[in-house]
Amino acid sequence: ERVRLVDGTLTADKFHNRPDAGATFAIPRDYVELYDKYPGGYVYTSNAESSWDGGVGSIFFDGDHNVVDYKRVLSGATEWNCGGGKTPWQTWISCEEPMSYNRTGFIYEVDPFGRDTTPRRTVLGEGGGAYESFAYDVRDRSNPRFFYTEDHRLGPVRRFTPNNPNWDDPSNMLHGEGDIEYLVLE
Repeated sequence: ERVRLVDGTLTADKFHNRPDAGATFAIPRDYVELYDKYPGGYVYTSNAESSWDGGVGSIFFDGDHNVVDYKRVLSGATEWNCGGGKTPWQTWISCEEPMSYNRTGFIYEVDPFGRDTTPRRTVLGEGGGAYESFAYDVRDRSNPRFFYTEDHRLGPVRRFTPNNPNWDDPSNMLHGEGDIEYLVLE
C-alpha cells in the first residue's frame, strides 16, 4: 500500500513489506531543506524482512506528528532485513538474515533520511551470515565497542572495536580495521 500523507495525497513508493526493527531520528538542523520545511520533525525508519521486498523505509513526520512523506532509503541490493539498530551518529544499521541457503547476509549502514541510498556494507559481518541485531557502548569515546548478533541457535555475539576511532568522521569506524571478539559460553 502507498502511504497517505497529511494533505490527502499518496506517496510514490509503496510501504515496505513485513516491517521489522526500527528507530526514530530527529531531522537534523544541518539537513536545512528538510528541517526548514518540517521544524521539529522526525523519521521512523524500519527494515523490510522480506525476500522480494527487502531493504529499509522511512516515514517522515512533521513537528505535529503528521505523516508528510515516505520513501525507501535502501532497496534493491538486500533481502530479509531483520534487526539492526541505531548508531550514536544517527544512522541506521540494517542486518540481513537471509532465509535461503544459497545466499548469505551482510550488515549495512543506512542514512535514515535517504540523502545517500547507496548500500554501504560495514566490516561487521564481512564474512556473511544471518544477522539479527546491533548495539553499541560508547561511554569511553576513545575505545568504542559495537555489538552484533547472528540469528542462529548457537549464537554468536560479536564485539567489534575499531583500531582508530575518529569522532570527526564516525561512520568510518564501521568501515575500517578493528578487532572482532566472540562471546564464548561454557
